[in-house]
Amino acid sequence: MYYPYTINYFSFSITSMTLPNIHPLVVHFPIACLVIYTILEVVSWLMPRRAAKLAVTKQILLFAGVASAWAALQTGEIAVDLGGGDKALDQHEEFAEMAYNTYGFLALWYVLQIIIGSWWLNAPAKLVTFVRGRWTHLLICLVAIYGSVLLMITGALGGSMVYGPDADPMVRIIYDLFVK
Repeated sequence: MYYPYTINYFSFSITSMTLPNIHPLVVHFPIACLVIYTILEVVSWLMPRRAAKLAVTKQILLFAGVASAWAALQTGEIAVDLGGGDKALDQHEEFAEMAYNTYGFLALWYVLQIIIGSWWLNAPAKLVTFVRGRWTHLLICLVAIYGSVLLMITGALGGSMVYGPDADPMVRIIYDLFVK
């Protein structure tokens, strides 16, 4: 008798085994990290005295969110391979990649900020002032808010595929804007 899930000594048969769709399990962690990062970014701009206390937390959330967003993109590609596609899926994928690129840019900005502000680089004072300036921080906040809007659109399009476009009023609005 043939058991496809048993391991023989010399081979492993996966003829009737299918990959599970783990994308819904993986995708929620980066969303949480990146939305909380955005909130802390705005709070640190509105309350500059708290900015230094929030800096490390923001960086951890951003780097963890971007790394896990990469995993979410990969599992999303696997999910697409498992079962077809339509316009909603294409839009969902496009907005997910835009959100990933937006937060990836912010992560690279923080890496650049860390390098420029490090003691061993001896960067010019004007460059350090620019990188850590208030107006630059405002620009970073606006980019983070833009990333959160992209995440919201991505999530609404994902929800429309799972629960239908009438899942809630916001999903319907986003679905009508980007899919129809």
